[in-house]
Amino acid sequence: MNTRIRTLIPLLLIGGFVIFSWVIFLSTDYQPVFQHYLTLLLFAPLVYLFFTRLKWATVLTGVFLLLATINLLPLTPGIETTWVSIGKVILPSFQFFGLMILIVYAILNFDVLTEIYLDYKDAKSHKETRK
Repeated sequence: MNTRIRTLIPLLLIGGFVIFSWVIFLSTDYQPVFQHYLTLLLFAPLVYLFFTRLKWATVLTGVFLLLATINLLPLTPGIETTWVSIGKVILPSFQFFGLMILIVYAILNFDVLTEIYLDYKDAKSHKETRK
């Protein structure tokens, strides 16, 4: 599968949630909070990077989804959280939709991210040997 399509699928899912949230904000009594504005502000550069620098877009989409998973960038109109407990241990809260998109992103882009990391590591080692 093409790298551009692999990055596009999570971006479309994120975009769908962001557009849905803002349609709800503009058409109902829901009010956006600071995190919703931040989500909108940080999503726009991802779209720009998708068309200009695909490697950056791929990596930063993962960062965006990590932030969405830990509730810093909500993807829904209401900031919805989920908790999981294993026995008496309660794990930190997370956003279910962000986690699901992150899993899809990781499945689609694991080899691409590995390749980007190895290229970075190789370039760094070549830079150190030139000194």
